[in-house]
Amino acid sequence: MKVSFLTNFESILPEFHLLIESPLKALHFHAFHTTDFANPILRTAEKIFIRSYGYNEPNLWLETHRNLPNKEVIINTVIRASADISILELIEYWRGTRRAIGSHFSVLRPFHYSIETFLESVKERFQGTYVKLEETETKSNPNNNAVSVKIDSESEIVIHGISSRWAFPKIVMKVVAVGSSANISKAVVGQNLAHKKLSDSEDSKKSNIIPRKSSEYSGIFFISLLAILVVLCLWFLCY
Repeated sequence: MKVSFLTNFESILPEFHLLIESPLKALHFHAFHTTDFANPILRTAEKIFIRSYGYNEPNLWLETHRNLPNKEVIINTVIRASADISILELIEYWRGTRRAIGSHFSVLRPFHYSIETFLESVKERFQGTYVKLEETETKSNPNNNAVSVKIDSESEIVIHGISSRWAFPKIVMKVVAVGSSANISKAVVGQNLAHKKLSDSEDSKKSNIIPRKSSEYSGIFFISLLAILVVLCLWFLCY
C-alpha cells in the first residue's frame, strides 16, 4: 500500500519511507525542530501544511522557509506579530531567485492585524503596484486589495490578504505570469477603503438605532392607562 497524502502528528517521518508514494501530493505536519525542514519526504511534497511549531527560534524562520522547494506552503498557525520583516525578506528572496510561476505561500496573522498597512509597506519597499485579484479570488475576498511586485519580464509576485470576522487574517503571496492581474490606481484603492469604512459606519449606526414607533406606542399606552386610573379613582370617590 502506498500513500500520497499524510498527516504527521509526531516526528517520525523517516519510518514512513517505504509506505510513501514519492512525491507526496500533500503533507500536514507539526514542525518540532528546524531539522524537520530538511527531511526529503517534506521537501519533495507538492504541498505542505504547517500546523504548529514545537520550537521558538524566530531568527531562523526566514532561513528555514525561504529555501523550501515545495510548490505550495501553507502555515496554519499564527506567527508572532513582529514577523512582517521576515515576510518582506521572503518576498525579496523570491524576487531575487526568480521563484517559479505557480509558487504559493500563506501565513496566519494575529487578530486585529492590518492587512492594508502591510500591503502599503510591500508597495513602498518594492515599488509595487496595486492590482485587481482574479475573479476566483475576489469572490471569497472582495474587500482587500493586492500588490504586485515584478520579478522579471515574465513573472510577478502578487501579495494580498484574506480577512474574516471569525478567523485569523491571512497573508497570501503567489507567483503568476505577467498580465494575470490588472493594475489599479491608488485613487481606486482609496475609494475602496473609504467605501468599506462608510459601510462599517452605517452598519454601526443601524445597530444603535432605537425604533421610534415602539417608543411612541409605549407613551400612548401609558397615558391611556393613567387616564383610566384617574377615572376609576373619581368614580370610587363619588360613590
